[in-house]
Amino acid sequence: MDTIKSLASLAGVQFILVGTYELLTLLNQNGQLARRSRCIHFRRYHFEKPADRQTFLNVLGMFQSRLPVQAYGLLVENVEYIYEHCLGLVGVLKDWLKLACEHATRAGRTLLKLQDLQETALSNGSLLQMLQEILEGEGRIEGSMLHGDKLREKLGLQKAENPTAALGVGKAAPPPRGVGERKPNRDPIGVGL
Repeated sequence: MDTIKSLASLAGVQFILVGTYELLTLLNQNGQLARRSRCIHFRRYHFEKPADRQTFLNVLGMFQSRLPVQAYGLLVENVEYIYEHCLGLVGVLKDWLKLACEHATRAGRTLLKLQDLQETALSNGSLLQMLQEILEGEGRIEGSMLHGDKLREKLGLQKAENPTAALGVGKAAPPPRGVGERKPNRDPIGVGL
């Protein structure tokens, strides 16, 4: 990394490193490198988030319309299976679809079948290993964003006040009333009761 830093300084250009979460270990090796580095996280799609799920469906539709063989709704109709076997990563999905299309073509078909996807999918063992590395990497990125209080403490600054507490948000709710206990409010008064 020091060599890359020196080359960037001498040449007057910026280097962009793209890769897996393993690159995170290189970013903070020393202060000079840390101040010259920026991490841009291209995160995977999370199926449990409705916006991500819809975007993933859109990606499947886009791929489906551009495959060299016909798919007739196969990808969109099997979205959970496909998500499970690409982990929400478009790069993995692209490589997998390429293999599945080649599989269908070698079989003499112009129609992609679920069987093609099943026979070319990564093994569950490989997917579990990849997912473990992804979860660890996502955790490291999220963890690096949560060190604000630790930094303020080491600098001798007081900890940042909770912004919601200052606004009165998040105050404790009043204790629950028992069955049959009235709410504290005024009774109607006057003529015509």
